[in-house]
Amino acid sequence: MGEPAAGRVVALRPRIGPVLPVFVIDEYEGFDRVERFIDLSNDELGAYLERNVGTLKVAAEWHGSEAAPAVREQPGP
Repeated sequence: MGEPAAGRVVALRPRIGPVLPVFVIDEYEGFDRVERFIDLSNDELGAYLERNVGTLKVAAEWHGSEAAPAVREQPGP
């Protein structure tokens, strides 16, 4: 392993609304509903995607990031 380098990580949690889209149903704190992606209506999926895109834009402008990991770059396998 190489030498440690200077750096930092900022983790932001987007406000995605009351519905948590998931691949596997389980119990998740802080959400009114948990639904599989394939069970969401087009409107629900669109709202979820818009909130995430909006959050990424605000975060990039605020932080001036040069790079960002794409952990879940699309909501489907």
